[in-house]
Amino acid sequence: MINYGTVEEIRKETGLLGDPSVNDEVIKNYLDQATGVVITYASSTYEVNQLKPGEINIDSPTFEYLKRAEALLASGYLLIKLYGGDFDGDKNGYEKVKEGKSLFNLVNSKEMHLIDEEGKEYKKVKAIPIVTQRFGINVSNFKNLKHYLGVGDKY
Repeated sequence: MINYGTVEEIRKETGLLGDPSVNDEVIKNYLDQATGVVITYASSTYEVNQLKPGEINIDSPTFEYLKRAEALLASGYLLIKLYGGDFDGDKNGYEKVKEGKSLFNLVNSKEMHLIDEEGKEYKKVKAIPIVTQRFGINVSNFKNLKHYLGVGDKY
């Protein structure tokens, strides 16, 4: 899987730079997991294909934002695995995960917008494609979509 950040960056974030006791493959697994979470969170508001690692322009402010969220999540997952929740400060994995997720709370609450390198906001998702993608439904032929989706007369 392509990631926003690198294993070395996660090592630095966790304070494990140069520590041979933690295998790079283990860190890469947590990095992949964090990338999946970042993409999932981003896709709840924005069209995800434009934000995936390898697709997004690395010069956009959003790239750094997503990379930071990924680093916090990956390092948090790794620290929880290594130390549990007994550490304070930089070794508290739960706090790192919480901080990483809080970056998306700002986006989902519309307090922050993800913008490209030109300062334009990325395309947002629409409600109908989410429903149709989730359930594999082709709604283009439905005349009474509200009834099919179980929505009342008022939105």
